[in-house]
Amino acid sequence: MIDEQVCTTPTRSEIDAALAEMATDPEYQAETLQIEAEFAVAQWEALHPIEQGE
Repeated sequence: MIDEQVCTTPTRSEIDAALAEMATDPEYQAETLQIEAEFAVAQWEALHPIEQGE
């Protein structure tokens, strides 16, 4: 027997509530800063050719 899961689209208020929670969550903020730091070099490498006119 297949176990069916129903996916629903969150309401605007549910999305807003989740974003508000993330904005005040210190663990989420720390994780976001870590991810930003990990991608900083790749972002610079991607931008660098544009600045050089390549």
